[in-house]
Amino acid sequence: MTGDGPRTFVDVGAGDGYYPVSLLAKGFCEQAVAFEATETGRMAIARNAELNQVSKALRALGAAEGDFAAQLQSLGLDGARTVVLMDVEGAEFQLLNASALHQLKGAFIAVELHDRYGRVDASARQRLVDSLSANWTVEVVRDRARDWSPLNELTAWHDLDRAVLLSEGRKIIGEWLFARPGSAPT
Repeated sequence: MTGDGPRTFVDVGAGDGYYPVSLLAKGFCEQAVAFEATETGRMAIARNAELNQVSKALRALGAAEGDFAAQLQSLGLDGARTVVLMDVEGAEFQLLNASALHQLKGAFIAVELHDRYGRVDASARQRLVDSLSANWTVEVVRDRARDWSPLNELTAWHDLDRAVLLSEGRKIIGEWLFARPGSAPT
């Protein structure tokens, strides 16, 4: 990594650590933090980091919960040099409160939204967007059809197999919230 690019990648809901390990291995960040609730996931993260020789630059922590702002503060993040990826099945609306957003000020934030699954208050999305809008430009992007034609490795596959390859098996079309530092012009 060179210049003023991201220094730290924070993955909240890290699973097996695919993103933090890959970004470290490719030199896209200097350090990474992986919040993962399951012991199995944290063990996979540690193993993947070891296999990719990035263990020293990666911290695998437990679930992001309770006072997430305090967890973030303890990391000593430079918001302007931090990228956050969050996929926590609806907990994003509790975790990204005013205190946490203060700790993340200046960071690029990407969140998979889970407010349409019936487990979250219907107004949660608008409250999150409103909270972010003071310091970030917010965009919500809806998943769309994928173009497989450039992937020569998949040309012999059946249409259904190609579709299943990247499917999450959800009933609802996925949506992502992207928060870019700097408020939207008025």
